[in-house]
Amino acid sequence: QVTIYDEDGLRVCTVDFANRLWKVGIEYDGREHQIDPRRRDRDSLVAIRVAALGWRVPRITQGLLRSPRELVGHIRTAFEQQGWRG
Repeated sequence: QVTIYDEDGLRVCTVDFANRLWKVGIEYDGREHQIDPRRRDRDSLVAIRVAALGWRVPRITQGLLRSPRELVGHIRTAFEQQGWRG
């Protein structure tokens, strides 16, 4: 897990995986993220704050784990959007 901080050094969130150089993170949303409205709202606000800091953080759900090619495509796209040219 990797913690993302704002410009003032304050913690914004912790994501499951991240590459600080390219500002790409990956967040897994389990069932609890989908069924709890308060958690969904909090996750939405965090996503807005993280994007404002220049990060790309694709949110991965269980269904996407069953499609590895699609999952890798989303992650690759996030890196490419950050300027990576693999």
